[in-house]
Amino acid sequence: MRKAASGRMGEKGSEPSGGDRPVHTGSSPQAQNAGVVDAGALGMFLYFEGFFHRLLKMTDEFRPITTVFKDYLSISPSFQEDAESGYCVDAILSTDQQAEEAVSRLSAVSHSVVVTRDADYLKIHLHTCDRDVVRSRIESLGSVVRWADDDLGVQTKAFKRSQTRPAVYIMTTPQDR
Repeated sequence: MRKAASGRMGEKGSEPSGGDRPVHTGSSPQAQNAGVVDAGALGMFLYFEGFFHRLLKMTDEFRPITTVFKDYLSISPSFQEDAESGYCVDAILSTDQQAEEAVSRLSAVSHSVVVTRDADYLKIHLHTCDRDVVRSRIESLGSVVRWADDDLGVQTKAFKRSQTRPAVYIMTTPQDR
């Protein structure tokens, strides 16, 4: 369960305050510092709003997202993103270890750990400050079939250098007449 801004979800003080103003309930520090709503939370809001409108046969119009989230859809001009550091690691491991045990052992030396199983293999994705320690830990779990690591600082600098804003194309389909 994600930690809410003022306590655990469901505890007193973490309930929405009502009105159209969104409540930060565990959004990423970057989203909070930038003054924007968390993209995943926004996606879930849009999905569930449409789902419940349909389920409850509500006939009123949807509230425009620009009304509901007002100032949370633009990055605050005062926001300065911290430089990324560390490594993004992707590995495939041949092992009989359970995914849960791998996550537990790797979480001690990394973060953002995602492990999925396919037959006798584990696909591992994580972020770490020390790729050598992580590699050693992964090798202790089984045989490394594939290993790739990327420097997050280099990736971030390359991404920030791209100043051109890509065009956004919106495709619509004609209504049946």
